[in-house]
Amino acid sequence: MNAYPDHVQVAASVADRTTLRDSITYLFPLSPGERALHITNIHRVNLDALPILDFDDTSRGVDWVTAHTSLAFSDQERQLRKNDSKDVLLNLKDNLLSLIVTFAGAQNVKNVFGIESSQGGVDTLLFVNQLRLDTSTNSIVADVCILPMTKKLIRLPVILDYLRKITKEKIMGAIHTADVTGEAWKQLLPVVVERCRTWSHRDNCEYSIEGRVPLTLSHSKIPICGCGQGLALGSFSKVKAWQGLEAFVTRAAIGLFFSPSFLDTMTLPEHGGRT
Repeated sequence: MNAYPDHVQVAASVADRTTLRDSITYLFPLSPGERALHITNIHRVNLDALPILDFDDTSRGVDWVTAHTSLAFSDQERQLRKNDSKDVLLNLKDNLLSLIVTFAGAQNVKNVFGIESSQGGVDTLLFVNQLRLDTSTNSIVADVCILPMTKKLIRLPVILDYLRKITKEKIMGAIHTADVTGEAWKQLLPVVVERCRTWSHRDNCEYSIEGRVPLTLSHSKIPICGCGQGLALGSFSKVKAWQGLEAFVTRAAIGLFFSPSFLDTMTLPEHGGRT
């Protein structure tokens, strides 16, 4: 770094794959603004304007969903998957793939998912309204509502009754997180909420009061603010089984992360060609 009378010049190298993947700090950067958060590496979407992907007609098949989601993994990542890698971003992408293909019907269909940590079980529920076509990237985005679980919240009768129901009927899909992947989810959740919000942050927003985003990376703690709870939830309120939970959930847009060509190579499975 060289100092000049009127400016400061900083020379910095481009972060390599190891730096980007081994630290969750760099995964989803956010910069706070005036009653808003500025997302620096994920684009915004208007969920209500995106086409809904219809999976009710089972005759159409969902193989294309599996093919599409598999393209989120580069050659290097596919090799790491074979070796049961501890790569944080890779494991997070595996979680996202599982959520999307399970809801679409490539596996046993589920529309409720629990983010489960080895630190103490499920601490976040994800309710999938629909899968939509992100027309800006021609990829799939999950229209979801987030219910962070805390010890205080699960004592509420409406929450406790619902948890008993999904446990008894085994209708929840488990998203298993290993090592710091659970913390990566905590980093991700504020971003996926912010990228699709249509409401304004309150003057007493927890982000402003605490001075940090996410609010926490700790298990069974809430990483997102409460400004969007119960607001503009899409089709969530139309699902009979979820009625009564509206006041506790926040809408979000969860999509896939595709590897950049300047970091990794990509072989198209069907053609054997490289991109």
